[in-house]
Amino acid sequence: MAVPILYGAPRLSTDLIRRDRLVRLLDERAPLTVVRGPGGCGKTVLVASSLHEAGVAGVWVSVDSSTSSRHALWSAVGRRLTSAGLAPPGSSLDLLGEMATTVSDLQPLLRTAMSALRVPVMLVLDDFHSLQEPDTVAEDLIDLLAACPQLSVTVTTRTPSSLEGSLAGAKLDRVVITPPSMALSLEETGQVLAAAGLTDPAEVTALHHASGGSVLLLRALLRGHGAGTITYESSRVVAQGLVSDLLRGMPEARRHFMMQTAIPEEFDLSLARALAGSENVEEQLDHLESQGVLMRSDRIDAPLYRYHPLLREALLIEGETQLGSELSRLHRIAARWCEAHDSPKAALGHAVAAHDLEFVSQILLAHGIGLLPQRDVYAMLSHLSAAAVARHPLIALMLAVGAYARRNRRFRAVEYFAVAIAASRVMGSRAGPAERAALATVESVAFRLTGRPAQGVSSARRALRLLRGDPVLLAPLRDQLAYLRSQNAVTLMRAGRTDEARAALRDNMADLESIPLSPALATVSLQAALQVFDGDMKSAAASVALVDEGRWPAAIRNDYPGATYHLAKAIQAMEDFDVEGARRHVEVLAPHMATLEYRPYFVAIEALADLAEGSPALGLQRLDRFTTGDVGRRHLAQLDQRLLGPVRALLHLAQGQVARADQVLKSLPAKSAVVMILRALRSHLTGDHERAISLLARTHTPETTPRIAALAHLLAAATALRADRPHLAVAPLEKMAAVMADCGLRSHLALVPRSDLLALRVLAEEKNLGLVTRCLDLEGVPEVLPEAVSDVSLTERERVVLHALVERSSQAEIAEYLVVSPNTVKSQLRSLYRKLEATGREEALAVAFASGLLERPGPAEHSPDL
Repeated sequence: MAVPILYGAPRLSTDLIRRDRLVRLLDERAPLTVVRGPGGCGKTVLVASSLHEAGVAGVWVSVDSSTSSRHALWSAVGRRLTSAGLAPPGSSLDLLGEMATTVSDLQPLLRTAMSALRVPVMLVLDDFHSLQEPDTVAEDLIDLLAACPQLSVTVTTRTPSSLEGSLAGAKLDRVVITPPSMALSLEETGQVLAAAGLTDPAEVTALHHASGGSVLLLRALLRGHGAGTITYESSRVVAQGLVSDLLRGMPEARRHFMMQTAIPEEFDLSLARALAGSENVEEQLDHLESQGVLMRSDRIDAPLYRYHPLLREALLIEGETQLGSELSRLHRIAARWCEAHDSPKAALGHAVAAHDLEFVSQILLAHGIGLLPQRDVYAMLSHLSAAAVARHPLIALMLAVGAYARRNRRFRAVEYFAVAIAASRVMGSRAGPAERAALATVESVAFRLTGRPAQGVSSARRALRLLRGDPVLLAPLRDQLAYLRSQNAVTLMRAGRTDEARAALRDNMADLESIPLSPALATVSLQAALQVFDGDMKSAAASVALVDEGRWPAAIRNDYPGATYHLAKAIQAMEDFDVEGARRHVEVLAPHMATLEYRPYFVAIEALADLAEGSPALGLQRLDRFTTGDVGRRHLAQLDQRLLGPVRALLHLAQGQVARADQVLKSLPAKSAVVMILRALRSHLTGDHERAISLLARTHTPETTPRIAALAHLLAAATALRADRPHLAVAPLEKMAAVMADCGLRSHLALVPRSDLLALRVLAEEKNLGLVTRCLDLEGVPEVLPEAVSDVSLTERERVVLHALVERSSQAEIAEYLVVSPNTVKSQLRSLYRKLEATGREEALAVAFASGLLERPGPAEHSPDL
């Protein structure tokens, strides 16, 4: 079957009104044409007939509930261009639908996709006013038309938009047809009335003035209606009255047919039969089309029908009272048709209208990942209370994620997350393998996003085990398998189970070329992040190269799916001491940072960048702002405390504030390799060599990562040298060099004082350790730590006395305040002054202030039992 020249345009009736004066304006073929007028004024017919006569190639997209969001609209445009043969399969336009739902900044992606057009193409956007974000889409169009000379756009709309503004006019040549121009001229009114059998000039003139040139009002007047001011509301009232009269004047079967078929926004012959159950459906449709009640769009597979939006709205209102309990059945039929015809959002809307939460869950099971980024989906469901979805965990999770993305609804999100967890456990026992895998993932994600990734580990493991099951039984999940695997891998990674997270990604990595774009990018990016965390920089470089050289446009890489890619790139940059490069990768994600679950990692990178630039105080300030200001009302997850705590301790050591570093380290797990390394570093800087060696010995386990091993070996060698045992420094130096050469590590060189590095290099040269000497190249390595620090360790009572000393100058005042004897205070002050190496109050306070001893513990410094 031949492809229509203007793919998707409505079929034209044979009794068109000739509107040559408007056709001449459209024939100017400006890059942008805007046709604005009230409902029923003939915009669609005018544009369709003009472009049909001119033989213009392109696509027609009508804006309705399935295309009203920005992402959904551009998805539909991409599909239409590919279906019309104007873009080859596999091109950026072919993949636009999939890519559009994964990015927030669409314009770079749209420019790239549209620049592939090699022939002039017309894009018609009918009912532009139905868009949720018309001004944003208008910005997209202005940007595209400026960048893509092969593209022209025609827009029909009821309401003004920025396309008619001065900015668009300054950037583009355009034609704008406004409501006064859309009104019928006297001659055109005569054509309409002549078709109805009225030719008397006086009657023509009277009806023309009464209707004000509105096609809809004129036809209403022909059926005995009065005229009014041409506005959207008045047209709506007239349309409702018109429909009521039409229905009353029609046979009962046709009346019922119109109300039934108005349930979906568009339908084909098969859906009309399912809705109406009528034997003469084609005859009914042909009659309604001939009356101008229905519009038909020819497609390759089957024609689609739709009522004029104003007429459909009136039909729906009429149907609310006339159809009664039948409405649920009709919405359920429409939902199943939409779901089968790849319109999951429309299907979801009908399922919700049918109050069929089981079917809503089925739609989310099959299409939830694609629906999740569409903001209006949350609006469809947001009226459902937590109690209403207590048996529907997929709906609860969709509501939880939607609320979580809206800062003013975070508390409601927590409620929905709790329901999702509880419901998934109840429902999972009687679900099939596909649903059990989805429900286990619901638990995993819900625990993770509520700051409890460790509690989601068992759920993630269960989900991954189910996802490795029989592909036939997992068929209901369709293209969501890869996404579910990657989400469970994130839970394992966030819970510190990096080996399991890597294993969870293997199936996705094996099918990388065949899985959807977003989970494919998330998979490679997460793998790269896990590799840089461990310090396997060479493997990480290969993973990062997969992204750099892969099929992912910058618009996707710079959004949520590519967050861990930028995390890996930032750590790569820090490994080379490229602080500016690291900050650039943090900055790329700045628009998404407020809701990004990986934000603590980026905060840590920025604080370490401050340290590398010699500004540890700025790094501490950055951590404080995040943990007390930005995190605010919610608690920092334990994993994030364990991530940021070591960074905070290191910054304190860089400032010589040993006591503050000790406070932080006490709040962290004592057996953590990172904590033991930092305690060893603290002992190294304070001259406690035996303690440092003892701590370092405990870090060598089969699970030790290359990053930990390299730093432990370096610190062991430096401590041995300071302890005047150079022969004990050789072996760890050689081990360190082996790890560095094998894995491509360097950043640990900055975590030992420069004097130690220089002494170790001299030792390596004396011992002819060529690899060690090369690895100890200090070019570009920043100096961030002092050579030595004073160990001022106060007892809890001495801390109390110190803080009392700030406000009270005499021993008597302090004794009275602390309710102890003056002699006790005198003894405690003597001990305090000795430790601070001070001779009196003022000197003691100065030393305490410089050492950070007067600062109260930060938010990550009080939890001794993490």
